[in-house]
Amino acid sequence: VPQFWEAAMVLTAKQRQELHSSIAEYLAQNDFAEVGAAFASKAGIEMKSPGSANGVGLLEKKWTSVVRLQKRVMDLEAQVKQLEEELKNAVPGAARRKTDGSKQLPRAPHKHVLSGHRNPIA
Repeated sequence: VPQFWEAAMVLTAKQRQELHSSIAEYLAQNDFAEVGAAFASKAGIEMKSPGSANGVGLLEKKWTSVVRLQKRVMDLEAQVKQLEEELKNAVPGAARRKTDGSKQLPRAPHKHVLSGHRNPIA
């Protein structure tokens, strides 16, 4: 019978083993040696010797990177909302639609008069 965490996770076997090792290492380093040993035996992993520096602090590094990335995602989502609002308010031709049409037509008196031209101006 699969445990609840096995059904919910989409980790590979290697990733799951690294996670379990990191959790056990974290527990052992933070004065939870008995809990860490119980977890390691239940998870079926070997506790690393205190002298091995491989993976030391890995769980904390991953946790801080997750928090940093969550903040970045929230900032980017806010930026997307702001840009969507700007886009909604900046529809092409919106500025012309708001102005009165009578102001766009030429009216007398003329500011400039062209004289002497016989061919179209290109």
